[in-house]
Amino acid sequence: MARSKTALRESLLSPTIEQAREIPFYASLWSSADVPADSHEWDVTTLDRIPVITKESPGGGAGAVLHPGRKATMVIRSSGSTGRPFVRYRGPEELRAYADFGTAIRKAAAERGAGAAAPTVHASLLTTRTHASLLGTAGADRTLSLALVDGNDLERALDLLAADPLFPGLDGAVVDLTGNPGDLMLLGAGLARRGLIRDGFITRVVVVSDYLSPLIRDYLRSVFGPGTDIVERYSMSEVVGGATVCPACDAMHFDPVVVPQVVALDGDSPVAGGIGRMVLTELYPFSQVQPLIRYDNGDLVERVAGGCEPDEVTVSFVGRRAETPVAREGGRTRVVLRPRALRDALERFTEIARPPLHQRIASPLHGGAPLVSTEWTADGPVRIAVRAVPAFDPNLFPAAAGQLRDRLHAAVLGCCPEIGTAVAGGAGEVSVELEPDRARVAGFTVRRG
Repeated sequence: MARSKTALRESLLSPTIEQAREIPFYASLWSSADVPADSHEWDVTTLDRIPVITKESPGGGAGAVLHPGRKATMVIRSSGSTGRPFVRYRGPEELRAYADFGTAIRKAAAERGAGAAAPTVHASLLTTRTHASLLGTAGADRTLSLALVDGNDLERALDLLAADPLFPGLDGAVVDLTGNPGDLMLLGAGLARRGLIRDGFITRVVVVSDYLSPLIRDYLRSVFGPGTDIVERYSMSEVVGGATVCPACDAMHFDPVVVPQVVALDGDSPVAGGIGRMVLTELYPFSQVQPLIRYDNGDLVERVAGGCEPDEVTVSFVGRRAETPVAREGGRTRVVLRPRALRDALERFTEIARPPLHQRIASPLHGGAPLVSTEWTADGPVRIAVRAVPAFDPNLFPAAAGQLRDRLHAAVLGCCPEIGTAVAGGAGEVSVELEPDRARVAGFTVRRG
């Protein structure tokens, strides 16, 4: 599979570069770079010569990337977890190419199996408040929008899924659900309450837009049953394609429609291992109106050995660059604390409060992110202040509060090697405070959007 992905990428790289040269943004950006004039000389390593782009820079940022000869038929608002508006345009040719690609994958999977696959309904819980892209519906026989904004939306979603048949004329259809962890938990609990979960009906639950903790994964599996595949996807509304978290190695394997690279924290050169910035290149024909080439999406990842796909760029997620404590040492930037590692550690604390899953949907589930925040300063030793809301009143139970502070402090120091090494060497400090006021601490999210 890895070799076929590499072959597809290399076959699409030349038309990708040929198209990009027609865009004034890239023509200007690449004019001073060591870029081969003949696109047929390109391979994945040639991308290293191209400057990395972001939402803001250079020359107007990725928002300035528009092909003069392509027309857009879809506008996608992407703010992601940065909160900065970013408009993405998609055209009919690329939408058709992506849909055909999805259909081909499903057909090939069916041919490898026992026969034709059942017709699929893609039910999406995503709204423009979290993830505006519709490309995830590619290849499905039917699509269904189940956005959960309030309690009435939840009941309407349950009513729709209770319909039999779900779509007239589409007998034996199975459902793929896509959504963020909280909405999927709400929908799953609602389906279970109504007795609507039956064997073979919901075949896949695809979790996107936020980190899937082991705790929530176990809950989803218990609700939907062992026959439902729980899939964690790394995706973003501004880039076509993404990656799937592998259940065998717990690392991310990227789709063949995008070229992944991990570059240095302080430069644009790829790294063979360790923590770096996530850089993605969209490939033709799946991105044509506004192709992003060597796009830094603001995430930090660790490049790891690809045991499942040894020839592929395989990574594990570290955190958002803007929310990851870093320090400067010897003229270089280094990560001091990994947000995902800290979230993994927080999952083990039953004494830390969690908010309701949704502000407008009543539910007995309080499965929101742990109410923990971090602040840090990098002037001299890195000082990281952790503030957590206990599930009890620390004023009434001072002994329990002291024990929780000590255990939480130890968990922070032990969650990843960087923070433990920094503190042991005098280059870092960690303090823990318990905050009884829930309104003053937001949930500790690793990646949203």
